[in-house]
Amino acid sequence: MTKSTAKWDAKAMLELGTLHAHLEAEGKLDEVMETLIADPVYEFWPIGLRMRGRNQVRRYYEHLIGQFYSEQKSYRLIEEWLSERSLAQEYEMVVQFDTGVEAHHVIGILFAKDGLLGGERIWGSKAILKKMVGPVWDELEQTQTETCLGTPPVAMPKSRSGSSSTTPSSAKKSTPPRATRVAR
Repeated sequence: MTKSTAKWDAKAMLELGTLHAHLEAEGKLDEVMETLIADPVYEFWPIGLRMRGRNQVRRYYEHLIGQFYSEQKSYRLIEEWLSERSLAQEYEMVVQFDTGVEAHHVIGILFAKDGLLGGERIWGSKAILKKMVGPVWDELEQTQTETCLGTPPVAMPKSRSGSSSTTPSSAKKSTPPRATRVAR
């Protein structure tokens, strides 16, 4: 699957992100993989772990679709936010654990790269992330100073009092893309 990046906008991001989510929910592994770039990156926060590459990501989806979904009792989309570069989705998931059924909140941010999905940044508790990732968990690596978007994080300049200011000087030079709440 290849999308033209010449006309890439928030609508294209929403279409690709929604397609990916539907294919995932339907268990269509090969089609899910077609929505991703050749070397996708998935980061897990706040624990700071990641996986990279089609092999790991495919095995992650094999577990997610094959095992995790059978232990997921329900889920609901709480909120979505959209920009031309990403689609963020907050879910409540009710999942069977060894100790009983638990509800967890997870935020996944799909991001675009070259007209496909470059990967995802997923926030959740360690328990839910470990359950979602399954056997690939032990292969995850620590995130580096370079983020999955391929850019280093912005350092916060020190103020005269020695504490970090709230606005990095580089943030003043450019305006980030505006996110929009998605009405469903």
